[in-house]
Amino acid sequence: MTLRQYAQLGLCPYHCDQCSFLWLRSQVPSLHTLSSNVSREICTYLSRLPTLIALQNNSIVLRSLTNSHTSRFQLASPLPTQALFTHLTTNSVMCLGGQPVSADALVVVLRGTEAVTGHSRMLEARFWPGVIKLGPFIYVFGGKDKSGRAMVASERFSALDGEWKPLPRMSFSRVAFSPCLFANLIYLPEASSKRKPFESFNPSTLQYHRIPIYLVEPRFFGSVSFLISDTLCYISRSGRLGKWNVREIEQGKALGNCQLSETNLGLSCCSPVVLGKEGFWVRIDTGEMVTFHADSNQIVIREL
Repeated sequence: MTLRQYAQLGLCPYHCDQCSFLWLRSQVPSLHTLSSNVSREICTYLSRLPTLIALQNNSIVLRSLTNSHTSRFQLASPLPTQALFTHLTTNSVMCLGGQPVSADALVVVLRGTEAVTGHSRMLEARFWPGVIKLGPFIYVFGGKDKSGRAMVASERFSALDGEWKPLPRMSFSRVAFSPCLFANLIYLPEASSKRKPFESFNPSTLQYHRIPIYLVEPRFFGSVSFLISDTLCYISRSGRLGKWNVREIEQGKALGNCQLSETNLGLSCCSPVVLGKEGFWVRIDTGEMVTFHADSNQIVIREL
């Protein structure tokens, strides 16, 4: 089987610290022995993963974290402001959730030094939802609707057929947060309320599960979250850091909380990327790259 055939079965290679990759499943097909060709495809796939996406002067910027190479792709028409980006395929990204509030999701194909845009329409208009890619699917959770109300509705885009499908509603409305992956679960951290617990979403069963983690105090609008080894790191826009052991997260046990020296980190405009003990993301307000060092709990901000 080729890597494309694995993707069509709902399988996606996902890098972790303990091994070269894990297969994340949205379905449960029978597994096959990997051929050497597929192994090479996986290595190529993984080498492209640690890439940050940003928008600068109406150009899409890709920043490789493995070799510090930066590629720019000029857009002919303006993109929505404060939009969120996620990789769709190796040479395309999806842009959604910006201002003005719209159901439009732009598929941007990167060719040479130019970017070609096409339209895909979500089921509901939304601004600043939580967005994450898993296998051939892009999951979109919550956000704000055109009237400014926080949403509980979620949906999923399939790169296999280009269709959007509704997902079950979340237990609570959530806005301006970044979901993260662990094994086959998508974790949905709360961004701005101490009354709403975290929850996880199982893409195989399409079920949510509440996790007894509550914030000590409400945060400013926006957050980023990512996994370093088996530790869930949650950083709010106010610079408040929380860490949880994912293997014990169902009990809500915290490893620690602290206030980082940087107190205005901005919302991520793309999914954070983890390399070793460092997490990277792009500030949506300034377009700067933020690096978080897990061992020292230090933040470094510099131009992309």
